[in-house]
Amino acid sequence: MIGNERVLALIPSREGSKRLPMKALRTLGGKPLILWSVEFAQDCGLASAVAVSTDCAATAIVSSTFGARVIPRPAPLAGDLVPMRPVVAHARTFFPDCPWMLLLQPTSPFRKRGALITLASLLESSGRKRAWSTGADGRPDGGFYLQHIDASHLPLADSAGGDDAITITVGHLDIDTQADFDRAKETL
Repeated sequence: MIGNERVLALIPSREGSKRLPMKALRTLGGKPLILWSVEFAQDCGLASAVAVSTDCAATAIVSSTFGARVIPRPAPLAGDLVPMRPVVAHARTFFPDCPWMLLLQPTSPFRKRGALITLASLLESSGRKRAWSTGADGRPDGGFYLQHIDASHLPLADSAGGDDAITITVGHLDIDTQADFDRAKETL
């Protein structure tokens, strides 16, 4: 929770990755990549609910087995070029009582809980409504995005930037290619 408001941790996972097929189900450190994000969401101390939005039956089974609520993603929201905004808006309809959204890309297994807690504290004390982790280059690193969602400021992540956002430089590893996955395995 942030203040007295509920937080939905959303993990969006598509089946159709072209650069690294079925990456959410690839085993890293003895567990599927998607499970790293589910466990982080469950253990981070902020999430009131944990959900995985997916179009993949196998990802849905793994996610629900480990306690995440599965949101079936309709085909029109599962394509390569679909921005995150409509995916988040769709998931939000299942959790209208959660005004905060913590977006966790399933491709960032090594998140830093302390950085997330720091961001949440800064949001709460500043009254700002958006925050995310960045790499050394200042660009979002895929680790986490945290945003209050209301009618005037609907969602997240494909609108990085802006004067009202808080960022924290973390440099999470984001797995998009086989080389990234190999680097992640070496990190363990």
